Amino acid sequence: HYITRMDADDLMPPQKLEKLKKAIEGKSGVVSTGLVEYFPKKEIKDGFKKYEEWLNRLSKTNTNFSEIYKECVIPSPCWMMHRSDFEKIGAFNSATYPEDYDLCFRMYQNEIQVIGVNEILHQWRDYPTRTSRTDPNYADNRFLDLKIKYFFKIDRDKSKPLVIWGAGTKGKLVAKKLIENGEEFSWIAESPKKQGKEIYGKRIDPKELIRSLDNPQILVLVAGENNQNEIIEFLAINGIEKPFLFC
Repeated sequence: HYITRMDADDLMPPQKLEKLKKAIEGKSGVVSTGLVEYFPKKEIKDGFKKYEEWLNRLSKTNTNFSEIYKECVIPSPCWMMHRSDFEKIGAFNSATYPEDYDLCFRMYQNEIQVIGVNEILHQWRDYPTRTSRTDPNYADNRFLDLKIKYFFKIDRDKSKPLVIWGAGTKGKLVAKKLIENGEEFSWIAESPKKQGKEIYGKRIDPKELIRSLDNPQILVLVAGENNQNEIIEFLAINGIEKPFLFC
């Protein structure tokens, strides 16, 4: 009646299943999750530590789906759903990579409500020879194809102009994919060296272009929390809705 999963070499406190189950009892269209921590501490790199802190911040406030285009927002080894809800959204699709992020997008698409348990319910093992660190299939963890697929499936409003903000590596990759798919968009960057240039036959404009657009949808391909906060502030000052953070 209930579906959950974890990896065989991870650890969980004795009350994990009980607390995840209790959070969704008597409710439908929900998924429960809890806080996670990586171990052993001496093996944890900064990237994993930041991911742990980010996941836990979202789970504490039940705002996981607000940043879904950044990374997988439900910890893959720490969630529980009613089997009926799990099957309703398509369960696991082993043909889609990465399968945990794809499942997360389908939770979002089907408006599944996240119920966070504000306790550490899962200990996530990390080590240098872990498959996600050594297998070449994991080398590119940007998952841009998956993000673009679900953005156009769930959030794209064709009545609004589309804008890419950022002309670095990720910005170029997304722009190239949109051009290949025949999608119309404007492209902006803050670097004066890139403004006015053309990449893939597409002109790059300064951010002020946004002021001339009617309620655009903006995909931010600029990394760094400070940079993203500055972009969000600029857009808010100009009365433009919050962008979609793709990194």
